[in-house]
Amino acid sequence: MGRAGCWRAARLRCCSVPWFEAARLAIDAGADCIQLREKELESGELLCRAKQLVAICKTKNALCIINDRPDIALLCEADGVHLGQGDLPAREVRKLLGAGKIIRSEERRVGK
Repeated sequence: MGRAGCWRAARLRCCSVPWFEAARLAIDAGADCIQLREKELESGELLCRAKQLVAICKTKNALCIINDRPDIALLCEADGVHLGQGDLPAREVRKLLGAGKIIRSEERRVGK
């Protein structure tokens, strides 16, 4: 069976169920990876939500990726992090997270 792909969990303003229930429903529908993308949350609230999402993903055997925040990914024991163009360089994040974590990066290389 092929991989269903990654579902991005962001602020769900129009959703009729709580965010964690939406994540469970996405996994039950075939998503094998959930990316937490919450740019407006304060760090403490983001960490709390990330820990909850990691717990959901582990019980459902899905990956959990944290957007932009390698520190949060490390603290909540997520499977990895997604880095945008303005975030820390992937090679530096690798030093923090170690070899066993997923790092997806949108870095642009300038020059050689």
